[in-house]
Amino acid sequence: MPDEANSHYYGLISQLMEGHEWIRNHIGEDYKPKNHWSIDPFGLSPTVSYFMKLSNFSNGVLQRVHYSVKKYLAERKELEFMWRQLWGNRDNSTDFATHVMPFFSYDIPHTCGPDPKICCQFDFRRTAGSGLDCPWKLPSVDITENNVKERAALLYDQYRKKAQLFKTNVVLVPLGDDFRYDTEFEWNNQYLNYMKLFKYMNAQNEWNVNARFGTVDDYFRLVHERLYEDNDNLPVLSGDFFTYADRNDHYWSGYYTSRPFHKRFDRVLQHYIRTAEILYSFMGIKGFKEGNALRLFGLLVEARRWMNLFQHHDGITGTSKNEVMADYGQKFVNIKLQFD
Repeated sequence: MPDEANSHYYGLISQLMEGHEWIRNHIGEDYKPKNHWSIDPFGLSPTVSYFMKLSNFSNGVLQRVHYSVKKYLAERKELEFMWRQLWGNRDNSTDFATHVMPFFSYDIPHTCGPDPKICCQFDFRRTAGSGLDCPWKLPSVDITENNVKERAALLYDQYRKKAQLFKTNVVLVPLGDDFRYDTEFEWNNQYLNYMKLFKYMNAQNEWNVNARFGTVDDYFRLVHERLYEDNDNLPVLSGDFFTYADRNDHYWSGYYTSRPFHKRFDRVLQHYIRTAEILYSFMGIKGFKEGNALRLFGLLVEARRWMNLFQHHDGITGTSKNEVMADYGQKFVNIKLQFD
């Protein structure tokens, strides 16, 4: 996820191209992503949604939107909308289907419903003795025949409350966080416990619920199906989501100017890389000496990748740890020396 405030559009497009090139070369040409995931950049730009639209993406999920804006949209059931460019006027050609997560964060305590104290109990990585606790001191417990009724009802109530904030009866409940699913224990514990909960929920006809695992693509497909069945449309919204605040007057704006050395070096490198790309193309027309083409192309790809990596929302923003920023800086110097 690139930053959407500091990154230049050349860096954003280059990152998108390099990422898709990697997918095509290593996963296969048949796999083409079509859903945008931008849950951690500190404020969102319509420019990125426009790039996604032009890249044949169909839908997007956002998280870090000002808490007052979230409240306004939630009250009107407009957390899902068609994000239209300001020049779009009445033309829907720039519309991009967008979902805004309604609560404080994208982690498990803030995705199942409005009460993080309850949702955290359904993060089965946080069982007693696992080394990861809930801040509310109520650890998750494994689901058994003895407690499934009570636990399923508790979770279902959160799902029901969250559903009331949206236009359709389809609810997205992400189940993840940073640095997660790195152990077999977590994969198994999350899956097995949730399957027990889903099985019980789905057996309660009066609850009118069909809980299941799915992808973001599954979610948007069902949302669009429901809208079609109801002969309804998503509302249209234009503009950006800056400046982000997650509570009170905690505005996230310092990263616009922090670590100016790195921000400046990013632009310098983009100049060098773009110049090298043009020269490489000209030399390709003229003809390379044997062996030079692959060597020079390898250097160009390496430079692009480090520049693209720096567009990360903790890279160009300067919000990474000092040792990470120092590593970025050293790689920038190495790239520049190659060009020199």
